[in-house]
Amino acid sequence: MAPPVVRFPVTLPAGQIFGNIARHFVAISPDGSHMVYSSNNRLYLRSLSEFEAHAISGTDGSMIVPVDPVFSPDGQAIAFFSDGALKRVAVTGGAAVTICPEDSAPLGATWDASGIVFGAAARGVFRCSPNGGMPEQLATVKDGEQAQSPQMVLDGSAVLFAVAKIADGTTRWDKAEIVIQTLKSGARKTVIRGGSDPRYLPTGHLLYAIGGIAYAVPFDLDRQEVVGHAVPVVEGVRRPNSGNSGAAHLATSQTGTLIYVPGPVGTAPAAASLALADRAGVVTRLSVSPGPYVHVRASRDGTRLAVGSDDGKEAIVWIYELGGTSAMRRLTIAGHNRFPIWSPDGQRIAYQSDRDGELAIFSQRADGTGPVERLTKPAQGEAHVPESWSPDGKYLSFAAIKGGFSLWMLSVEDKVAKAFGGVLSTEHIGSAFSPDGRWIAYTSSPAGGGAASPNRGIFIQPFPATGAVYQAPRQRLDFQPVWGPKGTELIYTPSAASLQYASVSVTTQPAVTFGTPVNLPARVTANRLSGEPRAYDVLADGRFVGLVSASEPQTTAEEATQQIRVVVNWFEELKARVPVGVR
Repeated sequence: MAPPVVRFPVTLPAGQIFGNIARHFVAISPDGSHMVYSSNNRLYLRSLSEFEAHAISGTDGSMIVPVDPVFSPDGQAIAFFSDGALKRVAVTGGAAVTICPEDSAPLGATWDASGIVFGAAARGVFRCSPNGGMPEQLATVKDGEQAQSPQMVLDGSAVLFAVAKIADGTTRWDKAEIVIQTLKSGARKTVIRGGSDPRYLPTGHLLYAIGGIAYAVPFDLDRQEVVGHAVPVVEGVRRPNSGNSGAAHLATSQTGTLIYVPGPVGTAPAAASLALADRAGVVTRLSVSPGPYVHVRASRDGTRLAVGSDDGKEAIVWIYELGGTSAMRRLTIAGHNRFPIWSPDGQRIAYQSDRDGELAIFSQRADGTGPVERLTKPAQGEAHVPESWSPDGKYLSFAAIKGGFSLWMLSVEDKVAKAFGGVLSTEHIGSAFSPDGRWIAYTSSPAGGGAASPNRGIFIQPFPATGAVYQAPRQRLDFQPVWGPKGTELIYTPSAASLQYASVSVTTQPAVTFGTPVNLPARVTANRLSGEPRAYDVLADGRFVGLVSASEPQTTAEEATQQIRVVVNWFEELKARVPVGVR
């Protein structure tokens, strides 16, 4: 007789918030007896036979929230990524040991007898020995592709993983291909078209996700092919709010226990709501229907918003009057149009568009009248992202993207662009002019430095550039800066998991000095990561405007319930719902 299937929820204690939701943050031990989750910048271990979770010592004190935890095959250790490295710690805690360097944020990991295998996005798939050493590359991907969630199969002779195309935008992981690559020959075979975060189960099923639904399909591993029809088996699994990683927050043990974090079922890009937040953290949603909004900028006088939406098919710039007396108005028509910013007089909008076949910067009147004007011409294979307009309207800062990011300055009148301040970064720069136009704030993440590098963070330079560079006090990752309306403070995000902003006072005369950073509970950033552009802005009255998930309760992030659902003996249910050997 099959053992009974048992379901129960595990609710995190008050004050605990899940970590970086764009990366995997839950795992279960191979024998199904323990689970681990990332919260409040550390890892917690919870035995299914106990009432409470216990913090794992040695996983706190990092610059970055620990992500992608995985148990060792014997369940006695946990590997995780933090501070630009893959680390290992005993489940009982203690000093975390650095196993190997890994600068990029990983996209899924597994640990078996051959080692720890992880997806390194555009760099492909790597494996590292749990005893340390440099990672070994197992698979590469083409330019414009990302690798995710690898798993060794066929006794370690092949690797299963997902491959997505960056050009597919926020829907890329739902359009991804699941492939198997033989290590010796390098031969790669596509086994699923449309889906991500794959894992082959001991039951003979291939489990993968589309939107908030996990699907299972019978899979012949030796023949490397699907042998039945995919069936939805878990509906309502939490996924990231953007297409950044494609992680499905779900894990299974070798013994058949399933854990997952509940979320929306929908397969469309996550809907977002426009929202205001005061400095006390009180969030007020605007009277606009939720949509696939990804970008918000406020006019200098704080009366209007330029909003970017992207549903994977259309990328549109909209104009919204904050008074709420009129509906949101569509501004752009031709092409895919992203990253709108306002001119200082509120008359024009600059944005990125591919309407001429290149990712260049264009400008047009905010009222929709008059012609569209092209401002930049990217080099071959380059993309331009507008970031900030100088208060006198004469200059526009933008990022040139080709491999990495570099900061450029455009003279709007004669359309001449020059590199600015020697600023280079591996992530979005997000430059912003100060209200008096004399300073530029930006993020820099140096190549090869990793997340823990002292050379990454928030910086300011004089405008025009003099060669002087000043770094704001370091907290964690520190990204997406914007000036306060009076120019006396910088506001930025310390980390995606911090659930807060940071504010630091700035004095530029007679010398540049920074105060002590102060944490602000306001949170309308759409959970943007350091590798993504800023999705919020600061109004003239000091309030914040940005995006919150439309599926979250209308409470502060701290008040939202944080829950893990546990299904014991889930494999019995899976085998009944999706029989193996039946075509």
